[in-house]
Amino acid sequence: MDANSDRYKLTIFILSKDKNLVLKRLLEYWKDSGFRIVVLHETRNPINIYDQDSSVVYLPTCDPLLDRIQKMSGLVETDYVLISTDDEVFSITSIMDGIKFLDENEEYSTVSGQTVAVSKYANQNNYLSVYRNYLGFETSSEDSVGRMRESIEKTNGVMGIGAPYRIMRRSLFTNYMEAICELSPLNCSYLYEVLAEVYQHIHGKVKILNNVFWIRNWIIPAAIDTNRNFYYFQWWESPTYTKERHQLVNLLCRQYHKLSTKELDEILHMAYSSRKKAEMLEYKRLLSQKKILKRIKRKFSRYTFIQRMNFRYESNSIVDLQKQLNKNQIRFDKKELSKLTNFVINFEI
Repeated sequence: MDANSDRYKLTIFILSKDKNLVLKRLLEYWKDSGFRIVVLHETRNPINIYDQDSSVVYLPTCDPLLDRIQKMSGLVETDYVLISTDDEVFSITSIMDGIKFLDENEEYSTVSGQTVAVSKYANQNNYLSVYRNYLGFETSSEDSVGRMRESIEKTNGVMGIGAPYRIMRRSLFTNYMEAICELSPLNCSYLYEVLAEVYQHIHGKVKILNNVFWIRNWIIPAAIDTNRNFYYFQWWESPTYTKERHQLVNLLCRQYHKLSTKELDEILHMAYSSRKKAEMLEYKRLLSQKKILKRIKRKFSRYTFIQRMNFRYESNSIVDLQKQLNKNQIRFDKKELSKLTNFVINFEI
């Protein structure tokens, strides 16, 4: 492959915890893609990657998630960065489209595309078009406050999902990682997600292309080593973390010195209010699901049950998914979509 190819402009960070077989399969997917792959693997049993191509940097460690995140900034050697989990995939074609878009539009800080999720209920595979509030999404305001406001208005007042998993410019990613390091140890794991959203809109415009970009795995439960029961709005409201919030404000002022304190306060308040709305909706949904679980006697995966509950009113065959994508004018290649969804389904086989 030509060393000047667009693919060498991107570093993909894979954050993995155990799941050795899943990680090996994922590396097979990225093999010969030409992207620079950096694996930060929390494990006591490192995998053998000698059969992988030279673009893979494998760093096994016993360090927890947040310690691994702190190491990422010093490992970037490319113009763009993409963060990935160890059991989900991104379309290589769509990544190439994203890189081309950022190359041609310097005012944009980040780009991604549309999301498909795969889940399983009993022996039935379910294919879902998710995060539909991002259809045709773009923030085009010339100022940071306007972009943040525009983003919230376009997602019906609720902060969207997936900001850490977009293609970011290296300068944005470096600032974002500095914030993670400055505020570590994070007392609220959701801060990682909210900071990505805030930094992207401060740094520049955001574009979500109308092509299938991210294939989410809702079959394998996530390996969570952070507290997901302490929400961002609780962190923001708690007097216990006043010092950390002041640290965040001071850091943003230092990184983006053209941004006034008033503008920054407005951006952070919008992030807080929109995130609180999203988290309250999530909390109520989970509470309802827990009540239903208590009433049923059938034994099966709680994770699978919750995913089924979320989409029980949809028809979720691969054909139905393709119809839904076509209806929403989301671009996809049938062969690639089948390959990617089957790859996710067969991760642990």
